[in-house]
Amino acid sequence: GEEAYDVGDYEYAWERFEALAKAGHKGSQYYLGQLYSITDSGRAQNMSVAAEWYARSAEQGHAKAQYSLGMMYQYGTGVSVDYTEAFFWLEKAASSNIGDAQLAMSKLLAEKNNPDFSVVDSYMWYLLAKFSERNPKMTKTHYETNILGYKLMQNQEDLAMNLAVARR
Repeated sequence: GEEAYDVGDYEYAWERFEALAKAGHKGSQYYLGQLYSITDSGRAQNMSVAAEWYARSAEQGHAKAQYSLGMMYQYGTGVSVDYTEAFFWLEKAASSNIGDAQLAMSKLLAEKNNPDFSVVDSYMWYLLAKFSERNPKMTKTHYETNILGYKLMQNQEDLAMNLAVARR
């Protein structure tokens, strides 16, 4: 199934994943969510159904499904916007070293209108994403310019680094 999905043989992927997903296989549930999310899978895109499959998979601990579901809640794709749910699922995925989820957590925590706003936690997730992705373009200056919008204080940077090292 995964190989078929990866090469774009969506009809075969649908056949393989549907039965397994309905039987409770978390990986197949994730891929079924993926198939419902894309427009060229051979069936109608349905983001609400995609969210349902991601949720089933995420509840069983599938980190990529947790990330996908968290992003859906953050942006209201297929579900209502719910920052509490977004935070919950993104943090689970980020804690499983999903670099995209770590970066999403960094951005979510840097939003000043977020009640969980925390510069230190935001920069910690950014550093973890940098470590996960091994991306040399992810620098302190990039974070300050593109995510935070102002310069970090030295004590914030030091504390975030200590937290990131402790999580690794």
